[in-house]
Amino acid sequence: MARKRTQKQPQETFYNGYRYRSRLDARWAAFFDAMHIRYEYMPQEFVLQDGTRFTPNFKLYGFTGRGSEGSDILWAAVTEAFDWNEEKDHQDFYKDMWQFCQGSTHGYIVNPAIVLPPFPDELNDWFSNMVTTFAYVDGDTCACVIAKREEEPDSEEFVLCGDDCCYIEDWQFEMTEEALEKARGTRLIPWEEMKKW
Repeated sequence: MARKRTQKQPQETFYNGYRYRSRLDARWAAFFDAMHIRYEYMPQEFVLQDGTRFTPNFKLYGFTGRGSEGSDILWAAVTEAFDWNEEKDHQDFYKDMWQFCQGSTHGYIVNPAIVLPPFPDELNDWFSNMVTTFAYVDGDTCACVIAKREEEPDSEEFVLCGDDCCYIEDWQFEMTEEALEKARGTRLIPWEEMKKW
């Protein structure tokens, strides 16, 4: 039987011409825009092996580095979609993510993905939230943040950095910090307010 998670009531939000399921989703979209990362928002629903329906929040293009072999796509799931205080929800979320990443295989990642935390106030907060910020790549999991290669800050390509996730040392964290700040300052309009215009 398919499982259903207990979810908080998200606030639908308007940003950059699109309607987002929550303010957090819109905030991460603003971050990807600031990072020059191309993305699609909730483009596809998947039915997992146990029958659970799973829709990643973002499909990111330009993923390079460890785990990107054969594809430049990294899926991203935002964690505020459920109550972190509910242990069962926590376990179900990671079970769903692991099923999604493995697809019909066992132990081999076919859908590389990252779990994004509640939007961090600064880069150090993202690093400190690595207990919940995981990427599933290359048959393994690793705590990480999204960064750019130092020599290619304007490229659409990006990498994952942290906790043995990738072995490249020339990270461009300054751009990540600037993108977080820009996204935090981006005006997001509640959808209910937008409808009154």
